[in-house]
Amino acid sequence: MVAISEAYGIHGDVGSEGRGTLDFLDYCVRCMQLEPLFVFLVQEYRANPTIPKAVALFHTFCAPAAPAKVSVDSDDGEIQTAMRPITVSWTRMQAALVFGPGNGAPPMPPPASLFDALAEKIMCTGVFVKLKRRYRADLGNVPKMNRVQQHFVEKNLAADHSTSSGGCRVLAD
Repeated sequence: MVAISEAYGIHGDVGSEGRGTLDFLDYCVRCMQLEPLFVFLVQEYRANPTIPKAVALFHTFCAPAAPAKVSVDSDDGEIQTAMRPITVSWTRMQAALVFGPGNGAPPMPPPASLFDALAEKIMCTGVFVKLKRRYRADLGNVPKMNRVQQHFVEKNLAADHSTSSGGCRVLAD
């Protein structure tokens, strides 16, 4: 999978996945276009797939009532089916924190390619090209976050999710 910054020419001063990419993702959140954020987090997930990261990505972007449901015509049943054993492992991990470790085998890590098909569909929709054009035109004139966007950032992105999301990167000012 090609990095967002490489595929769409969004480069910053701090390396290829540096400040320019984070500024672009911040712009996307402010414009309520969260598909690029999902693709970015999928790339981060691929580097180190863990059960907490898979659960966080699924419940934030893919579940039927997700707060940032990605808008791509896709078969939600396929990813929900793939998430069932991962969700069971997550529940067992949480129970082990409360009741102590069980006698079962440690959970297997989820597949690194779990969200790839959905991320590829998003990359093919053209949303990045439109957002890149708007981002370049609006550079320096970034819209302010409304209450709903601020709430989303505070509850889903800016909080320390080291235990619940497996350390997904935080996007904060």
